[in-house]
Amino acid sequence: MVNLNPLDRWGKRNGFGEDANTAGKQEIAQKHYYRPIDKKVAAKYARQFPKLKLVTIDDTFGGWSKAQKTHFSDGGVFDQIYGGAR
Repeated sequence: MVNLNPLDRWGKRNGFGEDANTAGKQEIAQKHYYRPIDKKVAAKYARQFPKLKLVTIDDTFGGWSKAQKTHFSDGGVFDQIYGGAR
């Protein structure tokens, strides 16, 4: 399965590991224009990021496994959108 989260890929290469959501590491991530999810860090940088209604993969798409299958498997939404462009 392909990891579609760029912070995860960048984080693993740069020592973030599994605790990328700690406040200190969220501070680092926001400097690279990733929206922090830690409430204190997000409040500190609220002016940098416009207020948006944010969604999660779990709540909106039923989790990463379901989203991967629905959108990126052969014949999935991605193929349906770009299939006609060939």
